[in-house]
Amino acid sequence: MGTSFTRYRGKGFWARDGQIAVWLYLLVEEIDRLENAAEWLRRLREDWLFQATIGASGCVGAGLDEWATSAERVQALVELSAKALERLRERGPRLTLEAPYSCGTGGPDTLCVDRDIRIFSCVGEAFIDLLQGRVTTDARTAPCLWPPEVPYV
Repeated sequence: MGTSFTRYRGKGFWARDGQIAVWLYLLVEEIDRLENAAEWLRRLREDWLFQATIGASGCVGAGLDEWATSAERVQALVELSAKALERLRERGPRLTLEAPYSCGTGGPDTLCVDRDIRIFSCVGEAFIDLLQGRVTTDARTAPCLWPPEVPYV
């Protein structure tokens, strides 16, 4: 599986496609929990579900420049991300096969294995930082996210 660059306003971070796919799926779950999601969030949910489950390599995208077009939308996405990150940490320390998204995020032929949640929480943290303007790297200068305490497998 490849890597993809998550960008917003010219800044961003690199992560493995599977990391981003799971993160987007966690955000889809948060949108699904909203009682009266705005129309733009419902459309965004469909886009992120597609991105999370298509099994693409090197082109998994959140489309933040398209969706986070106002301060209100950015705030809504930061709040969704914070909730998704909190729920992820509550599930830890590993994502297990019982989690409904474990088998769906890499595409229909993906083999599922348990993963340390830090692999995905680092993406969630970077996602929030990016939305809040705290990421200063671009596609040329950003390293690929992977928590140093978790072996790369």
